[in-house]
Amino acid sequence: MEVIEILGFYRKDTGKESADELRKNAYAPAVLYNGEIHENLYVPMRLLRDVIYTQKVYFIDLNIEGTHHKCILKDVQFHPVSDMILHVDFYKLNEDRKVTMNIPVVLHGNALGVQKGGLLSVKTRKVKVTALPKDMPECINIDITDLDLDKVIRVKDIPCNNFVINAIPGEPLVGVLAGRGSRKGPDQSAGKK
Repeated sequence: MEVIEILGFYRKDTGKESADELRKNAYAPAVLYNGEIHENLYVPMRLLRDVIYTQKVYFIDLNIEGTHHKCILKDVQFHPVSDMILHVDFYKLNEDRKVTMNIPVVLHGNALGVQKGGLLSVKTRKVKVTALPKDMPECINIDITDLDLDKVIRVKDIPCNNFVINAIPGEPLVGVLAGRGSRKGPDQSAGKK
C-alpha cells in the first residue's frame, strides 16, 4: 500500500481556545492513538487533502518533530456548515496486530449484461477489510466482464488472500439489472393484435 508523509507537531495546550487558534492558522488538532496511550498534536490542513479527499487508501508516515510513526487515518471530524476539518484521529500500526480499514472496490471490464442493454448497479464503493498491515490490499478488484443480465457478484465471490471482508457473505457488491431494452418477451416482439 502507498505511504504518504504528513508532518505533525506536539501540542502542549489542549482545550477549545487553543484548538480554535490552530484552526485559524490552518492547522488541524489531532490525536495519535497508540494502544493505551495517546499523544496530542496538530498537522497542517493542506497536507491532509491528499488523504481525505480521495477514493484511495493510504498508510501514513506521521513525522512528529523528527519521530516517524506508521499509522492510518482513523477518523476525521468536519464543521457541519463550512466543511472545515475540526479534528483528526490517527491510529498507530503494529505489524503484529490486525487493523480494519475501508477499502475501495474497483471494477474492471465491460459487463456482458450491459452490452445486452442492462444497467450496471454498483451497490457499494467501499468495504470494511480486516488484515495485518502487510496484507492490507490497496483495493478490491472485481472483474465484471462475464456479469450477465440479472446476475450479481456478492462478497462470498471475492477471493480473500490473507484478509477478511467484514460483511455478510451474501451481500451484493455489483449487479446488472435488466433494462427496458433487454426485456423483450414473445408478446412484445410480435406486436399487439
